[in-house]
Amino acid sequence: IQMKLRQGNSKIFIDGIEDSIYEFKGYHPDQFDDVVFLITDLRFKDELKWCRSNNATIIKVKRNGSYFDPLADQPEIDDLFVTDIIDNNGSEQQLADTVAGRINLWLQH
Repeated sequence: IQMKLRQGNSKIFIDGIEDSIYEFKGYHPDQFDDVVFLITDLRFKDELKWCRSNNATIIKVKRNGSYFDPLADQPEIDDLFVTDIIDNNGSEQQLADTVAGRINLWLQH
């Protein structure tokens, strides 16, 4: 679906993120500076460029094995552009714990 949507608007992902951020800021202006926005499923170079231009911390989640992904022919985000790489070869709970721990670590810096 994402590829079909991108044909009509290549910025559809970025537009959706911006809308969500501005909506939150409108409802919670006093909390805005204390909130961490977690963006998942970053796949395209223009999305990476937008995130970097907005001072985002880029974290890559890797796992062993493969599965069918219709977007697999898209170039992967190069490790050079990421701040951290998280291993996702355990349980869902282990991944959630790792992500939560890393977010706390990043917020301290």
